[in-house]
Amino acid sequence: MVQQTADIERIVREVLADLGLLAPKAGDGAADAPKPAPVEPEPAAPERLAPPPRPIGDVVVLERVVTLAGVGDRLAAAKRLIVPPRAVVTPAVRDELRRRNVALVVEDCRPDGPSAGKVALTVLGSRTDPKPLVAELQRQGMTIEQRQFDCLVKATDDMARQLTASGTAGVLLSNYGAIASCLANRHAKVRAVLASDESRTATDAVSIGANLLVVEPRRTAPETLLRIVTDFCRQGPGECPEELQDRLA
Repeated sequence: MVQQTADIERIVREVLADLGLLAPKAGDGAADAPKPAPVEPEPAAPERLAPPPRPIGDVVVLERVVTLAGVGDRLAAAKRLIVPPRAVVTPAVRDELRRRNVALVVEDCRPDGPSAGKVALTVLGSRTDPKPLVAELQRQGMTIEQRQFDCLVKATDDMARQLTASGTAGVLLSNYGAIASCLANRHAKVRAVLASDESRTATDAVSIGANLLVVEPRRTAPETLLRIVTDFCRQGPGECPEELQDRLA
């Protein structure tokens, strides 16, 4: 029993040390606090041409969850409903499309192609290599503000400050997702959602108008992490639903 208690205390110390909340004791297996990695200069975004006008009858929806209430009366003269890849289209919308003989088309329908939005990317610790993710986001034309912290409290405090900038979507990579989400959501106007699978994450993000995505790299396959994060960032920070503004805005 004494040994079991000692093991539990050691594990707790290691977790707190990983979060930057406790200096690791010698011999308990915790690594020395990593130093922030230098951030390479961002390449200039490629020049984009204005897209051609949409045909009459095309209704473009940018939301990741397409509901009948969200589409509204736009289907009255529609011939095609254009939704983004991996969008969640509710059964009620599909029924209405069949009734009106409107085609459902999945297409990268952002008005200027790959998003040129701004992403605040924060990495906790040095065990996660963000370079593949950064490269993919930059390839899609996004501007990345990358930071690295050893303390989760400081990381979420800093992220909250960054999210005050208009049009900024936040991404926090931490293997302690539940703690990160709780700490982030303590800040006013921060609406953090913890990534799960792709469809559920998109639905959760839309339901609260999320502006921060928390991802656990240790529990997420690299290819899945890329898809979830890029989809979230391309959508951009969400608007807080009107009925939740008193609590979440």
